[in-house]
Amino acid sequence: MQGENDDKQQQIHPHAGLEDQVQDKMSGLEDLRCEEQDLQTSLREGEQVEIDGDYLNNIQIYIRKQLPPLSVTGVDANVRAQIIDEMIRSTISGFVPPLAVHLAVQLLDQYFASNSQAVKALNPHTVASSALSIAMKRGLNPTDLVGGAQNRNEFEILNHIGYGLNAPTRKMLVDAVIDSTEPHPLTLVCLWNYFTDLSLLEKDCSNFKISDLTAAIIFIGLFLFQSYQSPQLELPWEWDTQRLREAVTILHQLHLGSRLPTCRSVKTKFSPSSRCSVATLTCPLVIPDSYFC
Repeated sequence: MQGENDDKQQQIHPHAGLEDQVQDKMSGLEDLRCEEQDLQTSLREGEQVEIDGDYLNNIQIYIRKQLPPLSVTGVDANVRAQIIDEMIRSTISGFVPPLAVHLAVQLLDQYFASNSQAVKALNPHTVASSALSIAMKRGLNPTDLVGGAQNRNEFEILNHIGYGLNAPTRKMLVDAVIDSTEPHPLTLVCLWNYFTDLSLLEKDCSNFKISDLTAAIIFIGLFLFQSYQSPQLELPWEWDTQRLREAVTILHQLHLGSRLPTCRSVKTKFSPSSRCSVATLTCPLVIPDSYFC
């Protein structure tokens, strides 16, 4: 009889074990959540025309909380790209906010990263849809430390990544840089947003710290905007020059179409005149090595 009652309890509460683990993680994430909330609030308040002490501190929080580079070996690169291409397509209509897609991709990459030795119980499509669901609910309720997880797949993902929802995404850092500096021409802002989205498609981009990848996004955006002149990066953090070159090369190839040419959603999104048609801008086949010195 006791065994039957236990079985019934498991049927009624299929996620009980995972929910207990969520509670165990709560205390360790509370400080991170509060700090992130303060940061997001600060970034939304007011208009800044130059980097000041507060914004510099905000950006440094993102730098400090960024994930280590992820070697995403648990999913095929082309399968991953096609899944993310569909995700980005959903942002064109405005149904899914870009920030949610960026968080969903980061969760997907964390799940399939070789950094984690745990068995991957879910297939890529299931992880992607569940991660996007978590990200959407997280956006509606930033104080929810478990992303509003409501089913076994969502709890499986969160448990697998250690409930790491507080790490900033590349888009959060790019947006912070844009907001923290003097007003920029719309074309330049569109270029930075374009390359930020474009970087999602290539899983090798997840093998960079977001600080190095953001530097590359700022670099190549300036390169196209300034008619191929040497970009002068002025960012409030240090970056690795070799890693910058590697990331810029990937972004350059994605723009030229020599990488993942069949993934067209980002190109479609940034081709209209409302986004300054930045996806259609011509670009030289080579960026001079001297630009990275």
